Amino acid sequence: MTATYALALGIIAGAVLAAAFAHGLHAQTGKAYLVSETETLDPAVLVAYVPVVQAALEAAGGRPAVISSIGGKVIPLVGEAPRNYVISEWESLAKAQAWVESAEWNALRPRREKSYRTIRQFIVVMAPK
Repeated sequence: MTATYALALGIIAGAVLAAAFAHGLHAQTGKAYLVSETETLDPAVLVAYVPVVQAALEAAGGRPAVISSIGGKVIPLVGEAPRNYVISEWESLAKAQAWVESAEWNALRPRREKSYRTIRQFIVVMAPK
C-alpha cells in the first residue's frame, strides 16, 4: 500500500469514527441549559410576563433555574457580567430545542418583545455521567 492510499484510508477511517462518536454523544446527552442574556425594555411588562412564561416553560418540561432580572444577582469574576440573564434547565438538548421551536414559546413573542430584548442565547449541554 502506498503512502497516498494509507493517508486516504486514514482520513476516511478518522471521519467515520468522528461521525460515530458525535452521533453517540448527541444520543446520550445529559441535561441542557438554555441561557439568554437580555436587556429589560419595560420592567412593569416584564414582571407580568415572567409568571406566564415560567408556567409555560414548566408545562413543557423545563425548570427555570435562575432569572437575574427579577431578583437574582450576577457577580463578575473575569470580564464584564451581563446585567440580566435567564437560565432554564431541561432534561435533554432535544427538549430544550423543542421548547424554543414550540407554538407555546412563539405565542408569547408579542409579550416578550415588549418586556425585553434578547442579546445572546445559547444552549449548554452537560456530558452524561
